[in-house]
Amino acid sequence: PIPPQPATIITMVAKKVLAVLALVIPQPQQIYALAPAPCDYSIIQQGGLFIQHNWINAEQIAALRQDIVHLRSLSSKDAVFFPSGLSNRVSGDGNVFGESDRLTCTITSSLVGDDYSIRGEMDAKLYGLLEEIAEQQSRQSLSLEEQYYSISPASSLLPRHMDERHEETKGDKAWLSESRRSISWLVYLSDDSMTGGELRAFTRRCTGSNCGAHAGNVQVGWLDLGEKLYDPVFLDSFFKVRVDQQELPLCSLYRLANNSQHDDDEREYLSHPFGPDSPAWPDTVDLDPDKFGQALASQLFLQFQSSFVSTEEIHEHPIDVRPTAGTLVLFDSVAIPHEVLMVTSGERLALAGWFHEPQQDFPQWM
Repeated sequence: PIPPQPATIITMVAKKVLAVLALVIPQPQQIYALAPAPCDYSIIQQGGLFIQHNWINAEQIAALRQDIVHLRSLSSKDAVFFPSGLSNRVSGDGNVFGESDRLTCTITSSLVGDDYSIRGEMDAKLYGLLEEIAEQQSRQSLSLEEQYYSISPASSLLPRHMDERHEETKGDKAWLSESRRSISWLVYLSDDSMTGGELRAFTRRCTGSNCGAHAGNVQVGWLDLGEKLYDPVFLDSFFKVRVDQQELPLCSLYRLANNSQHDDDEREYLSHPFGPDSPAWPDTVDLDPDKFGQALASQLFLQFQSSFVSTEEIHEHPIDVRPTAGTLVLFDSVAIPHEVLMVTSGERLALAGWFHEPQQDFPQWM
C-alpha cells in the first residue's frame, strides 16, 4: 500500500487536535471546514482555468518521467517521439517556433514500454477526473480520446492558438469527426532545473456557466458587457428557415437569456439567419480565424457589433501558469486562446490531452 502523503498526515493530525479542542472549548461546526473539500470545476464553464497543485504525487511524477526517458531512448527504427507543432492548425494561425521544436509521443494502448503500469494508473486517474466533471456539470457524454507526452527543450515555444474551433471554420474537413475537443487538460512533470515554459491563457469571466458550447452549438465569440463581464455568443449552423416551401439550414448567432443552459426558448438571437450568399459575407469559402470573426460580426444586429469580440481576438488580461511538477490544469478547448512561453533552460515535460464530447448531429429534418 502507498503510505499516506504528507498532506494527508497533516489533515489527520489536524482532525485529532480539533477533536480534542471540541471536548474542551465549545466550537462552531464551521471549524471542520479545514477538512479537504470536493473540487469545484465550474470555473471551466465560466471561462477560466482550473488549477490543482499536487494532483499527482512524487512517486507518480518519477514513474512518468522514467517512462518518457525510456520511450525517448528507443532506436530511430522504433522511435515514438517526433517534432511537433500545433495539432489544430489552420491557415493564418502564425505557426512559428523557437530554435528547437518540442517532441511529442501519442499515447495509445499499443505503445511500447519497459514498465507502462504508470500509464494505466494515470488512465484510471483521468477517468476518475472525467467522471467527477461529468457528474458535477451534467456532461455525461465526455470521453477520454487523446493524450500524449511532450518534451519542450530550451528555446522551444508554442505560439498562441486555439485547441478547438467551430466546424464552420474547418472548410472541407468540417463535420467529419464523430467527436470534438471539449476540455483541454495537462499535467506538468518538469524538474526544478527547468525555467520558463509558462502556459499563458487569455481567459474571460462568463456571466453564466455555459461557455464553450450550448445544445451542440459551439461558441464563436463574446459580448463585452463592461466591468470585465462577458456573454458567450454561439453559432447555430442549422437554423431552420422555410423558403419557397422548402426547409433550409442557415446560420444564426445567439446568446442565452437569463444564463439558461438547457432551455432553447431562452435563446436571444443576435442576428438574422444568414448564409454564404448573405450581404457582407465574404466570397472566400475557407476564411482564416480572424476574418471569420470579422464576417460573423458583420451579421450581428447593429447594437451588438461594437461589443462583439471573437474567441480568437482576446489578447488582454493573460494568466500565466508556472509548469510545476504535479500540477493539473483544465480549461475549455473552445473558449480560451493560449500559448506556451519560451523554455529558457532545462526541459519542459508534460502529459496532456483532451476530453471530447460528441459532434453535433445533423437535424432529422435535413
